[in-house]
Amino acid sequence: MAVPHQPLRHARTWPAGRNVSAVVAVALLILLPSGCSLGQGGADPAADFEEITAAIGTGGVNGVDVEIINDQLRVSVSTHGADGPQAWSISDGEVSATPSYEQYPGPEIPASDVEIAAFAAEVEAMNGNDCVEPKISLRTTPGGGRVSWQICGCMADPQYVPGSARLDGEPVADRYDTTQAGGIAALAAVYEKVFAGGQLLAFTQNSAAPRFVNVVAYGPAMELPGGATCYPWLTADRVESPGAIENPLVVLCDENYRPGTVGSMTPFTLSNQDPAVLAGVWGQATAADIPAESVQYIEFAMIDGGPLTASVMTTSYRQFEIPIEGP
Repeated sequence: MAVPHQPLRHARTWPAGRNVSAVVAVALLILLPSGCSLGQGGADPAADFEEITAAIGTGGVNGVDVEIINDQLRVSVSTHGADGPQAWSISDGEVSATPSYEQYPGPEIPASDVEIAAFAAEVEAMNGNDCVEPKISLRTTPGGGRVSWQICGCMADPQYVPGSARLDGEPVADRYDTTQAGGIAALAAVYEKVFAGGQLLAFTQNSAAPRFVNVVAYGPAMELPGGATCYPWLTADRVESPGAIENPLVVLCDENYRPGTVGSMTPFTLSNQDPAVLAGVWGQATAADIPAESVQYIEFAMIDGGPLTASVMTTSYRQFEIPIEGP
């Protein structure tokens, strides 16, 4: 299974010497919540969850996973405190915590809000010939939204279950047509709940086939428990992506990413823009004698408080900018 993509950064020069980072993608499996827990579980997942959260002692969690391994229901709980991210489970009858590579940039969920029995029933319904080692995951986003999704084969070959992504209990699209206003508007609605205040630093549509045909959004810097600063980001495939359908709701937070000259990038809200105008940038790019297949990416950003601008880069490294008209 191909996993959701972690952007790489390479510098490019904007007019007046401005330096902004482009977004292309590579897979970093260790950061992604796709594998199975190491716990053993007991006969009652709700009782296991209660025992784990009692041991944590904070009354809140950053993530929950319920899965079936070797015909046994297992529950694991994720937290992100001053000591970093931790994964909690029951092993040999004892609650234990291990360091986690996954990041949890969203706020805590009150343990009382987590419906373990409903998750357990959902996982049991998934279990069968078409879905071995089923798993359902719950996380929060920097904007306070709650996201969930299903995985099959979490031990050997984790596969996202298409159509299973939920944001605050409502289904979201797996892929988006960024050449149409409806696709931009749908992404804007997701970003309103994923990013704090719906604010973005950069919104990039990659078109580097065959691997990287996706859309990536970066939010402003935020502080994780323990004091580390990171930039939350979310990637989803575009409808043209030739690969397997990816999970569109895995929010990561990159402590090393510096989107261009960060201090000069002004946060903006995608929902405040005219989606038809943003979708029309593809047509403007190809009208400039550039074949659609030659567009490597289009990145939207506001620099030095100026207007939103689309920077178009071609596969031959030709670059030009298109100012975006206000709403």
